[in-house]
Order: sequence, then C-alpha cells, then structure tokens
Amino acid sequence: MENIALTRPAWQRHPYHGTQWAATLAVDGRRSDLSPAGGQCAISANSRSIAEWRVDLGEVRNLHHVFIQYRTNNVAWDENNANTYRFLGFSIYVSNTTYSKDWKLCFKDNNYTRATIPNPFNVMCLIHGRFVIYYNNRTHRPFPAGYSNYAFNDLCEVEVYGCLKLGYYGENCSTPCPENCENGDCDIVDGTCISCVPGYIGSMCNKACEGKYGMNCSKVCGACYEKEQCDYNNGTCLGGCEDGYKGRQCKTVCNNNTYGPNCSMTCGHCLYLYGEKCNHVTGQCPRGCASGFQGDLCVESSDEFKNRTTVTWPSYNGCLKLGYYGENCSTPCPENCENGDCDIVDWTCIRCVPGYRGFMCNKVCNNNIYGPNCSMTCGHCLYLYGEKCNHVTGQCPRGCASGFQGDLCVESRDELKNKTTVAWPTYNAHVPSVSQTTVQVPVYSIITVVVLFSGSAILNLIFISRKALLRCRNREEKVDESVEKSYTYVDSINVLENGCAAHQELEHFDKKENDDIYNYVE
Repeated sequence: MENIALTRPAWQRHPYHGTQWAATLAVDGRRSDLSPAGGQCAISANSRSIAEWRVDLGEVRNLHHVFIQYRTNNVAWDENNANTYRFLGFSIYVSNTTYSKDWKLCFKDNNYTRATIPNPFNVMCLIHGRFVIYYNNRTHRPFPAGYSNYAFNDLCEVEVYGCLKLGYYGENCSTPCPENCENGDCDIVDGTCISCVPGYIGSMCNKACEGKYGMNCSKVCGACYEKEQCDYNNGTCLGGCEDGYKGRQCKTVCNNNTYGPNCSMTCGHCLYLYGEKCNHVTGQCPRGCASGFQGDLCVESSDEFKNRTTVTWPSYNGCLKLGYYGENCSTPCPENCENGDCDIVDWTCIRCVPGYRGFMCNKVCNNNIYGPNCSMTCGHCLYLYGEKCNHVTGQCPRGCASGFQGDLCVESRDELKNKTTVAWPTYNAHVPSVSQTTVQVPVYSIITVVVLFSGSAILNLIFISRKALLRCRNREEKVDESVEKSYTYVDSINVLENGCAAHQELEHFDKKENDDIYNYVE
C-alpha cells in the first residue's frame, strides 16, 4: 500500500499567519526536523479552543490506516516533553464531505496520559472516504489532568495508507473485489463487501435473493408466474403474473369484479351479501350465486341448467341409467351430485346435494354457510371451539348464542315470546295478536242480527195490540147498548182511556147534539 495523502491539498482552521507553518507541510513527505524552525510542520495559532486540520484525497478511497508524526522539538518524547499535553484528547475522522455531520470517527483518545501517548502514532482505519480530519478541542472545562489549556495542531507529518483505486484490496491493492459488491467496493484487508448490489447478500455478496429483491434482499417479490424470480433491482415479474394478479410487480390483486390471467375475466352473477367479490384467482363465488344463476362460476341461468341434457357421443345417443357417464356409461357420477346426476361428457354435477359445491360437488360449504348450493348463512350459533353450523342442515352443534333460539338460532327470544300468528301451509288467514283489541265483524252478520231483532219487535207489537182490543171489546159488551158513550176531545189529542179509544175536549156534550162527534162503532 502507498501513502495516498502525499502532497494532496490540506487545510487548517486557525493557521499561524505570517509564518511558514502552513497546513500542506504535514503532507510534504518530510519529517526529519520536528521543530518549528525546521519548516516541516503545520502549526496552528495560539490561544484557540479548537484545532482542526484535514487533507483532501481527491476522491473516495479505500483506507487502511493513518500515520501521525507529532511535533517534538527534536527532544525525547516522554512526559517531560512540552508538547505531550497538547497532543492529548485528539480524534481522527474520515468523511466524503467537509460537513461535520458527515464525519465518521476512526479514533478518539480518551485514555492516554503524558507518559503513555505514543509518537509517532498509527491507527487502523478500515473505511472509505475522501477527507481525513485531525481534530482536538479544549471547550469543556475542567479538562482531564495533563491536558493543555488550548488546542493545537503541531502536525509534522500525516500519512494515509490505502488503495488509490476502488475495487481492489490486499497488501498491494492488486486483488479485485467480488463482482457483486456495491460500487465494486470491499474491505481493503479481506475483500468482504461493504454492501451488496440489489439482489445479493452475504459477506462476499455471492448469494442471490430467493423470492426477494432490493438492497439486502429486503423486499418480497409479487405473484410472479410459476414463482419465477423477480428482477433483483425493481421487483418486476419478467414472465408475467400468476392468475388473479396484475401490475409490473404482480402485487395488485384483481379488482373491479375481475379475475384470472392478467385479471382479464369478469366475475359471474355472484351473491354479494357483504360486498365480497368472486375469487380473484378462480372466479368462484364465495357465497353462491344470485337468484336465477348457478354453477361454480354462476354464469349459467337456472333454466339453462335445468334443461341440460345428455351430450351425444359419436358412438351412441346417451346413457340409459342416470348416475353414470362416459362413452360406455360405466363410470359412476361423483357421490354428492344431486340425484346422482352428472354431465355425460365431463362428469360435472348438474346440481349438488345440500352442503356441497363445486363442479364435482366435492367442496364442503364453509365460511359460515350451508344448504343447497351453499347459499344460506348460518344463524347465531354458540361457537366454543370455532366449529360452524352443520353444512347440510344449518343446525348449530352446540346450541345458540345468547339471546337466540330455535333449531337454526335465527329467532331472538323476545320475538319467540310474542309470536302468536301461525302460518299454515294451505291458506293465508291472519290471526291477530293477543295485544290487539279491535274485533272485525262481517257485514252480513250485522244485517242478520238487525233483521231478527226487528222481526221479533213487530211480532211482540202485534200480539200486544190484539190483546188490548180484546179487552176493550169485553168491557163494552157488559155496558147497556142504550147508554151513550161519552167522549172527550182535548185539543185534538187522542188519548187511550182505560185501554180504549176516546176523544176529550174542554167541555162535555151530548153525542146527539153535535153531528161532528165521532161515534165509536164496534
């Protein structure tokens, strides 16, 4: 390795103006005279709380170690040397910029004393960077024992060893770094990669990502076709997507009522109870078909399904017996086909028995549904261990949840208590509830009552009248016919006297004297 700081541009914060002790003297390659008078050292101004010096390597380099020769005044370096207390507490940083926020620490002295601090000083610095910075400060009192009151540079030589060209490592910087090291950069000693290009991991970046991509294989590939490895950099599925997915990275699930390859197929007539769509991969309807449609994909109307008949094979015209299919009608239909009936060609079931679904009726109803075509939703069952209602009958195996009852646990207890109307299968009569007080009486019943009452009253009236007339007749027969009956006429008002007709007036008069008198003729 070579000194890659030799004669490179250098800078210090507080130069000693008017003297020859410039910052570049620390990288001129000379260190035979370590006194100020020798003109080989960079020395900063007096009475400063911060001392800072840096060298610019021109571009980012692969560093190995840094060598520092401090000022000695050409006398023995020990605790009695007047410069040791200035050197204590220094730091070495490396950075790609001149901003202190970007500095990376290589070394910081926290332990040396005037008796133990070495000079010259070597520090391992396996790092990459463009600027190497020497820094010391006396800003926070009290200072540790033996420290000077001010900070100084006093650097007679700074040498930086590493490789001039990135992408190589080893003692002579002649061995290429592994090919998948990011920017071709690796450790200058053992060749391990500082970081890997996207799609690779490992100390030598020789392990390709599997099902992942990006820096350090930190991102997961989408649903690439046949689980093909996606692009290591951007995750693109070069061979397309699996059914049910779309997009360059195949991470977008089919939506807008589509499914299948590249989401190019439209869902059938599904029953959307809770807004769910058909399966984005297969197109199957999770809760069965809407009214009037059936089949796994709900694309055939019920009428078409009912009218499906056997398909004519080239060698015969159909099977004589239901429940079989195939060219020789020798293969039994799937066991869960309703009535044992299936398609004669592809042996798909025409319909499934309750509790099953699928082309072959080999899928048990799930997702809390049951019954014909898995079209009915389970009631409010008591789910102690996660079991659902019976996939055929809908009955709850452990009874109902609190507040519900009945075989299917769909009726609340309050509804069942107030339930008084019974619906018979043969008519639609309505029986009012107990709480109702209004009684509806047919019109013909009212008419009948009125007629009967009126007839009875008339008969009673006729009977009473006849009885009164007979009583009057008997009385008159006992009176001498010669005796004239006297009448009174009172203001034209007829009064029934002793039960017989009479006319009264204000005065009495003889019947013979007034022709206007009404005679009573029996």
